Amino acid sequence: MNPGQSLGAMETVETVGKVELLRGLHRVVVFFVALWYVVISMKAFLASVTVLRGIELKDQGITVHESTLIVAYAGESAINESPLVQKVLGGSTDLRDDTVYLVTNSSCSFTECTAVAGYDSVVYGNSFARFLFNSLQKYATDDLAYLTELELIAPVIDCTFDLLVSLDEAVTQLRMYFLVRQKSNTSETLLLSALFSTQDFQLDQQYQSGAALFATIAAIDDMRATEVTHGFAIARNYPYESEPHFSSCKLLGVDSDDNFWRLECFPSANSTDSVKEVCTAFRTGV
Repeated sequence: MNPGQSLGAMETVETVGKVELLRGLHRVVVFFVALWYVVISMKAFLASVTVLRGIELKDQGITVHESTLIVAYAGESAINESPLVQKVLGGSTDLRDDTVYLVTNSSCSFTECTAVAGYDSVVYGNSFARFLFNSLQKYATDDLAYLTELELIAPVIDCTFDLLVSLDEAVTQLRMYFLVRQKSNTSETLLLSALFSTQDFQLDQQYQSGAALFATIAAIDDMRATEVTHGFAIARNYPYESEPHFSSCKLLGVDSDDNFWRLECFPSANSTDSVKEVCTAFRTGV
């Protein structure tokens, strides 16, 4: 073999080596990209699961009360593809006049939580659940203005919610879900996670204080969503009024001294009222 042939062979070996190295690097990059996607997807799914189960407010110091069935019924992708829509409702997004009660992983009722002894048919009944949704929608502004673009398919009650099972006679918290659809596209569905709690409020600007109904709302259209945004609303003086006149709110912060939530609350669209700063806390403390 002459020197020219030897040099050509060496160059060929070097070229092949570089190609194999590039292929190896490419495989490594593809692997880590795939791993990154799985991690992001898991984080997104876990964010939705956290909200639906009711443990999203742990970081705010709130006593946690969980629901265990709703996650499985919500599925792992778009809400419209969920077992709740496809199996329980047979794929229909038509408006209904009843409520879906999740009794077990494989059974539902359209009348009540059949397996809960002493079930409160008023607080968790179809009429009251729809009453709460309609009140939220009626006065929705600011971060909750999107509610006016929705139609209620049916309220959804998870019968494993621990305060429902333990018969919370004081009714300090209610957790329910609202399966809704877009008015502009009736095949597009969302699942609203709603936590209602009875709280005390203070309105220093007007020297007012008393009872209130506080609502935390999160809208989920896909269990793979990368983030879930919460909206807040408060109905001052409820239940001492005929209906909750909700004001949409933004959370300004939590006072470190007394753990009161500071909220900036906005008047409804047709109101001449002004924006107010309201402080609120659970009766047993946040």
